[in-house]
This record gives sequence, structure tokens and C-alpha cells, in this order.
Amino acid sequence: MKFNSILASTLALVFLFHGSASAHGGVYKGPGSTAPPLPTVGNPAGDTVPPSGGAPAPKSPGGVPAAGSGAAPAPAPSAPSNTAGAAPSFDMTHWGLWWKFNKESLLDLRTRLSRGMVISGNGAWGRPSEGLINDRVLPVLFDSMEDASYDGLISGSIVALGRIGAPQDARMAAAFEAAFGRKSGEIRETAALGLGLLGRHNSMERLTGLLSDPESYRKDFGYTANDRMRAYSAYGIGFLAKRSPIQDVKHLAVLRLLERISDKREKSDVRVASLNALSIIDLAWKDSSVPLTPSSHREGLIAFLLEMYEDGSDDELMAHLPVAIARLLRGASPLRLEAATRRLLASWGPRLDRNEAAALVLAFGESEAYWDSELGREITKLLEKIARTGDEAFPRRLAMISLARLASKPDVDGVLNTAALAYFEKLLIDLRKRGRSADRPWIGLASASYNARVVKLKGTVGPALLAMLRELIEEGGSADTASTAAFALGLSEDHASGPFLAKQLEEASSSSLRGFLATAIGLVGYIEAKPLLIETLEKVRFSPTDLENTSIGLALIDQVGTAVLLRKMLKDTNLTSLAGSLAYTLGRISDAAAVPQIARMYAEKASGLTRTYIVIALGLSCERGRLPWFVELSEGSNYAAWSPSLFDSAGKGVLNLF
Repeated sequence: MKFNSILASTLALVFLFHGSASAHGGVYKGPGSTAPPLPTVGNPAGDTVPPSGGAPAPKSPGGVPAAGSGAAPAPAPSAPSNTAGAAPSFDMTHWGLWWKFNKESLLDLRTRLSRGMVISGNGAWGRPSEGLINDRVLPVLFDSMEDASYDGLISGSIVALGRIGAPQDARMAAAFEAAFGRKSGEIRETAALGLGLLGRHNSMERLTGLLSDPESYRKDFGYTANDRMRAYSAYGIGFLAKRSPIQDVKHLAVLRLLERISDKREKSDVRVASLNALSIIDLAWKDSSVPLTPSSHREGLIAFLLEMYEDGSDDELMAHLPVAIARLLRGASPLRLEAATRRLLASWGPRLDRNEAAALVLAFGESEAYWDSELGREITKLLEKIARTGDEAFPRRLAMISLARLASKPDVDGVLNTAALAYFEKLLIDLRKRGRSADRPWIGLASASYNARVVKLKGTVGPALLAMLRELIEEGGSADTASTAAFALGLSEDHASGPFLAKQLEEASSSSLRGFLATAIGLVGYIEAKPLLIETLEKVRFSPTDLENTSIGLALIDQVGTAVLLRKMLKDTNLTSLAGSLAYTLGRISDAAAVPQIARMYAEKASGLTRTYIVIALGLSCERGRLPWFVELSEGSNYAAWSPSLFDSAGKGVLNLF
């Protein structure tokens, strides 16, 4: 197959793939990367392999080749220079960012890997037992918290401990409190988030103090909490309140966050962080025995935010309020849902700016209205109009994904609506024929969102849509389109597509496309392609995202064999950059048996960067939940309405902490 290089934002992806800072620990995943990198399809320079095809030189956080690497340094990629808080110099509407923030619930990797497995003492989803975590994992992480040689190692350990939580959450909280006394702002910010991830209600006083009374921090630690620290504390409050079963804790969290949101003198980033944090708190619905206020019940909170949005005078929050309201409406009664959603519908207009329009489109996709209800039909009609004729590209593309979510929601009896499925599949095929060619990668993403939900509800994706996806992969126009179509085809779990996907993988010239095709092969369960996937893994090993995607595909076919192969590669390599990618990937796909070896490697590796990779892998392997911790914040977020503490080009946002 031949693919043209058509990405309009090549430098943007190169930067995100090879940025210069290893900020906030748990983000470093390749030489100079600030976050798990985005796909770089259509851009040969996006891979980390130098023109000679040799291994890339491992680099320090500043992008300087590491001493003693034994490899010739790769040419430094051309990338803009960004510092924390600077406005992004890349395209925030690129499809790769949506994929980054929304793929986890579609992949649902732990559930897929556990299919057919006998759940034993190792725990659900292959999570190690509490005994193994206590004896082998936590000693490594607590030891790394005392290492003063590398800030990223401590930050990575905080995130890893926050992922794990019990059985030693009190000791973890004490370690995070001690981290507040560090000179590094990165460590202090991450510690605030870590306290939230632990979910211990007695940490609420510390976090609310940091947010509302920054001078109190000086009394205890000798520093005044700056605005970034306060924004991180707001996110910590949101996660803590979400995890706490105590409604009084949730009430206090909402009250303190509302104080920041309502204060127009407050810094914009702190207000946006407080609103995003508020949106994930599951405040109880109204209890007739308690007066209705914004902080007492969810009805009052939604009413307060709707009034703030309809007032329209608060430009800083207009692009975030609809998403927050839609999240809080989850589980609402039909009457509450309809009343609030109609107020959002009335706010739609042709003169909205891009980010506010995107926020409303995202909110409509969150709606729990039934497709064939009057409200559902109104939302569908508006979204289809936007998807077909919208002038602004980003809301137009998001409209396809929101339609996918609406069409794939079950009816009141829990059954998929066949008319809704037929409507959406026909619409997507028509948009492929009549729509803009630049929107085609988003057609793949919309189909991916739809396919995953339909299959999860025991439905079947129609043959015409499957045929369209195969055409998008095979036609050779854009590697971007082929990659998202491959992801969608994999999520259809159409086993009959296995031979087709294997053939495309054999012919693919793009490293990133190979990774997406490999994932798709694993998703459809085409075990006959195992030798081809092993061969592909060798080809893409120096490209972190492609290594991860290929390993996921292989693990879905043979989890244990893939973990063994990756552990051997990690043991044999002397390249810091490759070691980091391998450790991260092991954390993504590993069974519990891999954890002791990963923990042993911590003592064997002298490099601070490599140790950071190892603590990240341990956190990933031992995470409590079925999905990663950040999903409740990242999924459906209006990330393009930039706020530096949420997602930052210098790697210093909460959603950079993967």
C-alpha cells in the first residue's frame, strides 16, 4: 500500500512524541517524550529511528543523548519550545488527541485480557495479589520516594502509589505529605493529586487548605502554594470526593470548588480545574429533608451551573460548563434530564466559537435520552446537521462521535435499538461518500466508538459498515484514515476480517499504521497472525506508541507469551529509551507473574530514567480499577479548550500523567 504524508500538524505530533521535558514523572515513555506519544502516521520523522535504521540514542529529560549509551545520537527532531503554562503550539483538534483521551474505555484492555482466564489469588484482571503488592511492589515504590537524585522518579512513584492505594494507603499519604516539603514544584503538585487518588477522607483538609488558603502551605512547609499547585489540589479534591463513600466529604469538596469557580478574580486555570474536578463528583440527588443548595444535592449544583452558563458573561468557563453539566446529569431521572438538556439545546447557535460549540456537541453525546424519544430525536437531528454542514471542523467531527454514542445506547429495556443502529451505519457510510476527505479519520473514530459499544451490548456491526472500514484501510489514500479504520474494524470483533488485516499488515509501510493493524488483529482474535505480530514487534520496537499497540495486539492473542517476550527484551537491552518503552508496555499488558521480575529490575538499573519507567510499570500492573485512573476526567473532556493544568504541551498537566 502507498500512503501520502498529509498531516497538517506534523510538528505538533513530533513535539508530543519527542518533547523535551520529562515532567511529572509518570509520563516519560521514550527519548524526550512528555507523555505517552501520539500516533505519527503520515510522518516518517515521527519515529525515533534515525535514517540509518539503527537504534535511537537514549536521552536525558533535556533531550541530550545520555552518556555511555553506546549508540550514535539520532538527529534531533524539529519541535517548538514550550514551557509549562505556555499556549500550545500544536493542533489541539488533531484526531490523535481524541484517541489518546478516549481509547481506554473502548479498548477495555483488562477485561479483554481476562476473558477465558481463571481468576484466582492473583486477583481480577490479572492484578497481583495484595500479598505480592505488599511484599514486592510497595518496598520498591517507597524506596524510590526517598531518591533525591531525580524529580521524575519521585513524581512517577507518587502516581504509581496513587494507582494502587490500599493496603498501605496511610503510609502512602504520609509519604505524599513529606513530598510537600520538597523544593521541586513538580513533586509538590503531583503529591496533591496523589492524595486525591488515594481517596482518604482525612486528606480533604490538606487539599482544601492548599486550594483556598495558599498561605497555610507556607506555615507548614515554607512555601506559598502557587496557582499550579492550587489547580492540582482542585483535581485532587475531585478525585478524593469521587472515591469517598461519605456524602459529607462530597459536600465539602463541592462547596470549596464552587467558591473558586464563582470567584471571577480567581486565576482562570484554577477555576477551570475546579470545574473539571467538580464534574466527576457523584453528589447525591435531592433528599427532601435537606434544603436544596448547590453544594447539598446534585439538582442544586446542576441548576447553579446552568444559570452560570446561560448568563453567558463568564468567557473563561463557557467552553467547559456544558461538559460538566452533562457529566453531572448521568443517572438523572427522565424529567431532570429533559429539563436540563433542553436548556443546553436552546443555547446552540451558529455564532458560537469553536470551543463552546465543541463543548455543547460533547454534552449532547453524553445525553442519556433514548434515541426514539422526542428529546433524542431533537438531539440527533441537530447533531446530524452539524456533522453534515458544520463550518467549524472540530465540532463537526465531534458530532459524528456524539451520534455514535447516542445510536449505540440501549433502550429502556436494555436492548439495542435496531432502527438507531441502521440509521447511524447508513449515515456514516453516506458521510464517507459525500463528506470532506479531511474528516475521514474521524469517521474511523466514530465507528470505533460505535462498534465497541454495540459489541459490548451483544450486538453485531452491520456488513456494509465493515466493508466501508476495509475500503478505508485498503484504498491507500491516508495512513491517518487507515489507522482509525483499523482500530474500528478491530473493535467490531469481526473474526472474518482477520486475514484481511494480516494482509494489510504485511504490506504496510507506515510504522504507526502497523501498530494499529496489529491491535486490530488482536481484537478480532486472529491467532494465525501471531508469527507476523512477533515479526512486527521487532520492526517497531524503537517507536513507543507502535511498540505498545503491537504488544497489545499480540497480548490479546497470547498474553503470557507476550509478557515473556517483552521481559526478555527488557532484560537484554542497554538502551534507556527502549527500556522505558518496554517497561511501560509490560505494565499495560502484563500478567501478575511479570511483576516480581519488574520489581527486581529496579535494583539492577542505575539510571534514574530507567527506574522511573519501572515504577510506572509497577503502578500500571497493580492499578485498582478496571480502567486507568484518568479516564473519568479525560473521556469526553473538551481538551481543545486549553487549560495548562489539564493538559500541557510541556508535559505538566494532569492528563499528561499516564
